[in-house]
Amino acid sequence: MLFNSIEFLIFFPIVCLIYFIIPHKVRWAFLLVASYYFYMSWKASYAILLFGVTTVNYLGGLAIANSKNKETKKWILIFTIILSLSGLYYYKYFNFIGNTINAILNNLGIGISIPFLDLILPVGISFFTFQALSYTIDIYKGQMKCETNFGIFALFVSFFPQLVAGPIERATHLLPQFYEKHKWNDKNAVVGIRLMLWGMFKKVVVADRLALYVNAVFNNYQKHSGLSYILASILFAFQIYCDFSGYSDIARGSARVMGFDLMVNFRFPYLSENVTKFWQRNHISLTTWLKDYIYFPLVETNPTVLRMCVLIFITFLLSGLWHGADWTFVIWGIWQAVFLIYDILMRKKRKRMEKWFKERKLLNLSLGFRYLVTFAIICLGAIFFRASDVKQGWAILKGILSLKEGSLFIDAATLSYSFIALILLLFIEANNTIDFNDFIMRQKTLSKWSLYYIIIISIIVLGVFDNSAFIYFQF
Repeated sequence: MLFNSIEFLIFFPIVCLIYFIIPHKVRWAFLLVASYYFYMSWKASYAILLFGVTTVNYLGGLAIANSKNKETKKWILIFTIILSLSGLYYYKYFNFIGNTINAILNNLGIGISIPFLDLILPVGISFFTFQALSYTIDIYKGQMKCETNFGIFALFVSFFPQLVAGPIERATHLLPQFYEKHKWNDKNAVVGIRLMLWGMFKKVVVADRLALYVNAVFNNYQKHSGLSYILASILFAFQIYCDFSGYSDIARGSARVMGFDLMVNFRFPYLSENVTKFWQRNHISLTTWLKDYIYFPLVETNPTVLRMCVLIFITFLLSGLWHGADWTFVIWGIWQAVFLIYDILMRKKRKRMEKWFKERKLLNLSLGFRYLVTFAIICLGAIFFRASDVKQGWAILKGILSLKEGSLFIDAATLSYSFIALILLLFIEANNTIDFNDFIMRQKTLSKWSLYYIIIISIIVLGVFDNSAFIYFQF
């Protein structure tokens, strides 16, 4: 069930109505059923996988909490992690690893091959697996008590607003909210609907309209020029941002209407002065997950510059593989790691340069230049994120660097509507400190209602309603 579908527009109000009518003590059970129905609307059989990951981590958390031996706790955690990741490996990485091994064996002249499995990737598997694992790891680290109610824990893993594309919530933040007695609150409803409206604008008006141009270039890249590649790469950067952050806004908004608070997942990352700042503001729930559960535990024992650089490389290599089982995502992850390592190595020199520019009252000029450089780095890396294979990614990157000759693809209508939407997006997002609701609350009544009408009219007139799935559903 897509957020941008008629089915969800029917499903969500019904869920809200029933949720606030029924007694508090059975609300968690109703939300659990609704969440599983929401997930099963894609492919019912994959609910077994969701249930399996839930059960493994529930039992793992209980076993860790009840064990008094530190070594035993560690082995229970390892076993739980392996079991949880086994489904992710089977559906997402089996064919990728098998194909890689087959290629190596073929080059060595060994006539053995691992069979290819015809699998459909379960939607949201990376998200709910990481969310469930964060709970078990937090139990092991002593940061929270285990949840004894299996139903409420199952709801934490499967809560429908953020089930299939995040944000990846922590149990310490979301689990206690299922015990709270939520009453209908007009303020929560207004804030939630605002976020949903803005998320819908970003999805159907910006992301899906930009996709018309981006797909035309990437799907027929041999025919296009370097300038077409540059424009398509820039527009794809905005497409994927609006697609994913739009989902997060709708997820946060729908949860807020029912009284739940989900974490902010984006803080307009394209206004970042370096790649490190970019990843502090982009896909925050995944970035903080990787830092808290992989990077920090490994670096804190010996925080040397060399160790930090090596672990950043490993962490973002894993981030690339988390996004997709393909060498394009490996290259994308390495690309991010290279510039993050550069930021670490240049940290002291950068502070001296900032002081130099500040003394000459050129700090804003310097900052603007760094924004542009960071954005260019992200756009170039995103080529491999979007490319169907490594060959296409290299061809487009080389075409940009050489300003390849070819036809400059101009779709006047698509570009005109896209730029109108982008201007509105940039105006609002550049003035956000937290989210769209924060921006709206700082406006006067006339400006506020004018924006509402502009956004609604834009959705109706400029929106692309083709039921296109959110990009991150494939991860």
